[in-house]
Amino acid sequence: MKCLSTNGLALVDCVEQLKRLRITTLTVTVNAVNSETAASFYDFVVLDGKRFKGLEAARILLARQKQGILAALEAGLAVKINSVLVPGLNDAELPEIAKQFGAAGARLMNIMPLIPLHRMAKYKAPDCVQLRSAREACEKYIPQFRHCKQCRADAVGIPGFERKDHTCPTEYFHF
Repeated sequence: MKCLSTNGLALVDCVEQLKRLRITTLTVTVNAVNSETAASFYDFVVLDGKRFKGLEAARILLARQKQGILAALEAGLAVKINSVLVPGLNDAELPEIAKQFGAAGARLMNIMPLIPLHRMAKYKAPDCVQLRSAREACEKYIPQFRHCKQCRADAVGIPGFERKDHTCPTEYFHF
């Protein structure tokens, strides 16, 4: 099985090429449905060699994510939606993401907890109750992937194997 992960910006332009390469599964990260919220996640996008910022960048990204996901689904690719839960920023939008893309035919949604770094350092990571609540709200529209562990490039450990003193499924090992 060949899988590709993307933010979806160029997806609509690449669906036929992905099919030729025998990509069968896509994971698209969608963190917002509103441009104002998306602008909090993304500083800019570059499309056709031109750099866009702020709300304009957010509008472009959201529109192209939706176009790309719909094109991929129409082409018969299996689509999973990844979303990072940021309490106080996008928590209220996650059910709408689930509803929109679940209705379109996406097969699965993976809600991951925020790692509060860099521009997102002002937000707190969701606790276990917030993460569980978000998944429960979204599972009305699309099945939820619940086995993913919070991770990143400098993480240490194996997903699914927690230390015994960790009680929250969002815990992770790091340097």
